[in-house]
Amino acid sequence: MLRVFSGRCLYGAITSNSELRVAKTCVASNLTPTCQVSERLYLSLQRNLSSAVKPNNDESREIIYKGRLEREIIRVKVFSMTTSVMGLVFQPVLYNQASSLPVLIATCTVAGFFTFVTPVLLHQLAKRHVNRITYSKKEDNYIAHTTSFFFKDIQIPIAPGEAKVPDNGGMFTTMEVRGIPLMVETEAFDKSHLIRLLGYDKPMDFEHERLAAMIEEADRAAAKAKAEATPKQTDVDEASERQRKSDRV
Repeated sequence: MLRVFSGRCLYGAITSNSELRVAKTCVASNLTPTCQVSERLYLSLQRNLSSAVKPNNDESREIIYKGRLEREIIRVKVFSMTTSVMGLVFQPVLYNQASSLPVLIATCTVAGFFTFVTPVLLHQLAKRHVNRITYSKKEDNYIAHTTSFFFKDIQIPIAPGEAKVPDNGGMFTTMEVRGIPLMVETEAFDKSHLIRLLGYDKPMDFEHERLAAMIEEADRAAAKAKAEATPKQTDVDEASERQRKSDRV
């Protein structure tokens, strides 16, 4: 009787933490040499237990930055897409009300702009906004979360020191990651993590920068000398050609 009861406890579906604790108790108390279970039953329990106690990667990540404009951006995009849908619905009515061709062209232009162009322009600006950035101490990496056109979460992995401050990023670009422009609010950022993201915690290699500047200056000097030598060589060639013609005469 005890064997049947322990087998049912082991084979029951684990759907809550309380049931998980009961199963662990059954394993600790009843899974003994005197109480044998089948191999299929044991493997099923092992899979259930391993999936139940598997840690969640999202829970192990720390939120180090949270954008303050996420809700406002979503509301504006929802309003824009709603007006676009309404514009598509009422466009046939507007076309029928147009009395002449110029009025019809003007109506189509205005309706098309607010229906198609406005949501795209808003997305081009809003896609740079970083909703939040998480950090994993175990993996030592960052993930920036942005929003797609249809409000899907986009994850951009960032290694420490991979983010760069662009020289000409524009008004809506604070940093770049592999050429992807991102906009964050530095006031709401954890300063220690911001320094690591931008690589400011690493010592600067002034010697490497000096050598790079010297190589660039040498390339410019060589290009300038080549440009100056080209007209002189042309004059020499023309003089030689004139001399050959005079000799023939």
